[in-house]
Amino acid sequence: MSDGQSRAGLPSAGQAKACTTNAWYHSYFSEPYGEIYAEYLLPPVVDQEEARFAREALHLKPPARLLDCPCGYGRHLDQLRREFPDIVGLDLNRDCLRRAAEWIPGISLVRGDIRALPFPEAAFDAVLNLFNSFGYFDHEENLRVLTEFARVLKPGGRALIDIANPKPLLHIIAEHPRTQQQVHDLLLTEDWDFEPETGVLHNRSRIELAGQVTERSYDLRLYALEEMRDLLREARMTFETVYGDFNGEAYDAEESSRLIVVGRR
Repeated sequence: MSDGQSRAGLPSAGQAKACTTNAWYHSYFSEPYGEIYAEYLLPPVVDQEEARFAREALHLKPPARLLDCPCGYGRHLDQLRREFPDIVGLDLNRDCLRRAAEWIPGISLVRGDIRALPFPEAAFDAVLNLFNSFGYFDHEENLRVLTEFARVLKPGGRALIDIANPKPLLHIIAEHPRTQQQVHDLLLTEDWDFEPETGVLHNRSRIELAGQVTERSYDLRLYALEEMRDLLREARMTFETVYGDFNGEAYDAEESSRLIVVGRR
């Protein structure tokens, strides 16, 4: 599967958070996660495109204070920091934060859980939640994530949540329950399974890189647009708009590759 296919549907899960020490998100994003995405699968043009879209969709203007949450290894921080020097990145994974700190010296990074953000109320003008980084928990804890976003946003502030659009994603999985990406000396093999009764997508990943093999897995709760509207309302945010991709196209439940929602505090 090409990078275009991955971004168009199949989620290469975003970043990390958590409390339970045996939960998948404690290990999935450790190296070589940062290496394979930063050096093999996501070229800088993708980072630039997504950062540009976020600026426009959130109506960002300096000196807005932004929270990239979770920030992973810092690819969006790097694109936005020059225009918005007060940007803060939060992630649970130490390897991701270490890579971000080495890549972007001086950037503000915080280790924390997105269900309990270590920031005061009304601390940010905008929150970015990109690259399939929503849906890691059960429904109540996913709601808690949005409630925390609302808490740390200033009145009128916006949150951007970027997730895979379920219907076309599930069509891809039905046709291709196993996918592979070969890039130079990287071979990424992923097995996919979906539970309709829970709405949870299961992924099993095998990473073969430079003679080393790493196996990991993740679970991701998929959400349709109406479910995201309901969650935003419960989190005391107003649904503002939805996009179908990072080019700003109108959302189509049957065809769009992404489900990118903007909520307002």
